[in-house]
Amino acid sequence: MHRIAPVIVLLLIVLSVAEARAGEPFPDLVLEGWLPAFQREYLGVDDDPPSLSDIRTGYILIEIMNMYCSHCQLDAPTVNEVYQYLDNRGYSSRVKMVVIAAGNSQFEVDFFRNKYSVPMPIFTDQNYVAYRAVGGMGTPYFFLVRKHEDGRLESVFSKAGHIKDKDRFIKAVLVAAGYNG
Repeated sequence: MHRIAPVIVLLLIVLSVAEARAGEPFPDLVLEGWLPAFQREYLGVDDDPPSLSDIRTGYILIEIMNMYCSHCQLDAPTVNEVYQYLDNRGYSSRVKMVVIAAGNSQFEVDFFRNKYSVPMPIFTDQNYVAYRAVGGMGTPYFFLVRKHEDGRLESVFSKAGHIKDKDRFIKAVLVAAGYNG
């Protein structure tokens, strides 16, 4: 009986984590960190720091990552290709991409951005505020968030772990964003 109690407590803790799932409200995260002017323009943001609801788009594809996460490093070229696909085919007017670097400083974000030639905005989350607000799950973790006209944010798609099939991932994101895929 003494061995079962810790397992039950651990299970209750895991189940109590408030992970944003499809159809549920998504927190309006404040996005910390420095961005180049062209990335601020891409997002259409003027406020400093901006929040998710400030981004001028209908959908926001968010990757929660950490620069020391081996899967995040492995995924960096693929995530870049997802961004390029959306941008080159005109989807970026309706689906913007951002990366939130859980536990990483601006120095670490800049290092990751330069090492992996990351074209999309990467925000710092050095104190894990955004990470905890979306459930504190492992990295990488992806969310597609719908921004309603009244500013409400809603999770419409989520994926845990690295992207194994880029084309399948892109199709799932576009279908969740209302494209017929």
